[in-house]
Amino acid sequence: MSRTALITYEQIAAAADNAAASGLRPTMRLIRERIGNVGSIGTVAHFLQQWRTEKQRMTDPALSLPVDMQRSIIAFTEQHVSGARARFEVDLDEQQQENADLAGENERLCEQVETLRTELEIKAAKQTRVEKRLRQLEADLEQARAENGRDQQRAEQARMNLAREQLRLEWLLRMDMELAELRVTVASERTTRVSAEQNAAVLASQRNDLIERLEEARALGASDRSLITQLRDRLDTPRHEPVGGRAVIAGAASPVQPQAPTIPAQDEQPARHANGGSPAVPDEEVFASSKGQDDASHQAYATVTRPARAAKSGDRRAHGVAPAHKDDA
Repeated sequence: MSRTALITYEQIAAAADNAAASGLRPTMRLIRERIGNVGSIGTVAHFLQQWRTEKQRMTDPALSLPVDMQRSIIAFTEQHVSGARARFEVDLDEQQQENADLAGENERLCEQVETLRTELEIKAAKQTRVEKRLRQLEADLEQARAENGRDQQRAEQARMNLAREQLRLEWLLRMDMELAELRVTVASERTTRVSAEQNAAVLASQRNDLIERLEEARALGASDRSLITQLRDRLDTPRHEPVGGRAVIAGAASPVQPQAPTIPAQDEQPARHANGGSPAVPDEEVFASSKGQDDASHQAYATVTRPARAAKSGDRRAHGVAPAHKDDA
């Protein structure tokens, strides 16, 4: 199509005029050869037909002639018509050949057009596939960008989680260290508490033992005070009490010290003096006698209570309780 645009009517008309001036018939092939075999045959034929039409318009109109002349002209015309017919037949053959050439060219062009149409359809289909692929690639690219954005968000979240886990791990390590220290402290406190509980148990046992001893001492003190009171009561009897009364007092004290025969002997001697008219026993002797009886009473009480206290002390030692004092007496 680009080569057809190079052929103009003026070129075809000039080539046809030159051929006619040279005595040649301006055929389509001749004109195409004269213009350098450029352009299509259809375009050359179209312009050449336009040139012939213009030439026919330029022919002078017929004049009115005499009959003889007309006959002569007719005869001449018939002669020339016969020659023209022959030339026409030749032109017809040439024109048919040109038509055949045009038909071949047209067929070739149609085939070329069909080929171009097929190629165009193929290219259009290919372009459609390319455009579809391009749209798919654009969609994939957009999806990849979105996925990349989500991956970046997940990566950022993972980095934040990792940082939190690292902080948590450091915190757990500190907690483990503090827990180990607390365990050591608790173990030490447990040991101290067990030791304190053991000491408290020992102290409680000792306290109970001391309480028991205190109760025993209080009981002994009460008994001693009762005995002292009895002895004081005996000593506070009137001095003019007969000797028989003193013997009764000595007899009352005799269960405390059954092996003290001296007291009745001393009582008998004043009695004999009394019977013989001797003076009464002085107060100093009576006080000395009562003091001796008091000491004898304490000794007798200690002799009686010592085995019981020794038995209790033995029981406490058997149960593993240490005594508070070395001497229970």
